[in-house]
Amino acid sequence: MNWLYARLTAFGQLDCLNILFRGISQVIFINNPLAGLCITLALGAQHPRLCAMGVLGCMLSTAFAVYLRCPAKDISEGLFGFSGTLCGFAAYILSQSHFDLPPWLLLYVALPFIYLNVVVTAGIGSWFTKRTGLPIFTLPYNLSIYILTTLLAFTSPELLIQRAEPAACHDCLSWSWPEIANTILINFGQVFFIGDVLTSTVILGIVAIFSISCAAAGLLGSLIFVAIAGLSGTDSQLVVSGTAGYNVVLTSIVVAAAFRQSFLRSTAMATLASAWSTFVTLGLATLLPSLGLPLLTLPFCLATLSFLFSLSKNPAWLLRRLVQSRESS
Repeated sequence: MNWLYARLTAFGQLDCLNILFRGISQVIFINNPLAGLCITLALGAQHPRLCAMGVLGCMLSTAFAVYLRCPAKDISEGLFGFSGTLCGFAAYILSQSHFDLPPWLLLYVALPFIYLNVVVTAGIGSWFTKRTGLPIFTLPYNLSIYILTTLLAFTSPELLIQRAEPAACHDCLSWSWPEIANTILINFGQVFFIGDVLTSTVILGIVAIFSISCAAAGLLGSLIFVAIAGLSGTDSQLVVSGTAGYNVVLTSIVVAAAFRQSFLRSTAMATLASAWSTFVTLGLATLLPSLGLPLLTLPFCLATLSFLFSLSKNPAWLLRRLVQSRESS
């Protein structure tokens, strides 16, 4: 895609679109503006408000990165935009599930934390990569949203949405093929906070067009999560809603990319990492809600970083593999 990047860079306005859509595509580790455009259109067709919040978050975080004079190469590849996209998505979802605020107002409140997200990504992220050889992934995004959620809960408890405690539900999966297929797809769609099968299928198709290996690895991770969670008797609602399994999808994609030189090794490592990520995800899915915090992508970060760091005596090699994987998308 270097030819497209060169063409867009020659035109200032088009280069802004290039950076914007790269940021959106980087949410699922694809460095491609066309993929970002297609994903944006798919989201906008079914969930226009969610899509608008994500795009606005991407624009704000990119603008902050430019203001702070962050590395131009990282900005142009959407490495600051994707975390802002996630902040925008999270602001919309939290406004529906946690706080009695309209999405745009919650995003306005979140502005300082989007700024914090960029600062942490540029500062601590750079230090972390130099010390460990691994990227910081979405840890700054998680930190920003957790601080925002905690502050709002303590300073404005009246904004909290009071929900009736749900009845205990320990039903297991029915293990019907339609339910399993839908759950696997929804886990993939929840990477973009999407919980319906149609949009999830469209997003999977878009990802497969631009990176078949990324799509295959994501499906593998989703399948492993459903299998382990189902066999362990996990609450069926947590499994079928996809509100936890997307973390395993992301872990599988990253690990498969790090070991992609060998198909067998890549598949084996992605399988092991997905299993580890599933256990981490299920554990945090029990702990974090009890603290009043959303799950977000913290399980993905902790599971993926611990898995990669434990395997390699030379983490910088893994970082190069991840960078090369993104550039080839």
